[in-house]
Amino acid sequence: MAIWPLLRLVLDGLQKLVGDPTAVASTILLCNSPARFHLRRLLEPFLPRVVVLSPTEIPPGISVQSLGVVR
Repeated sequence: MAIWPLLRLVLDGLQKLVGDPTAVASTILLCNSPARFHLRRLLEPFLPRVVVLSPTEIPPGISVQSLGVVR
C-alpha cells in the first residue's frame, strides 16, 4: 500500500514526538472535531491502537500532558 506524502509526515511526526514505536501505538491524539474522523481512518491501517479525540470529548477535570504538535 502506497502512503500519501501528508500521511507519511504525520506518521513521522508522531514517531519523532513519542520516540518508541510501541509508545506511538498507545498515544492519544487531539484533533479538531471535523478532521478527527478522517485522521483516524487514515492512521488506522498503520497505527490501529492510536486514539484520536476532539478536545471536547475530554471530560472536565482530566489532566492532559502535551508531548508536542505534529506539523
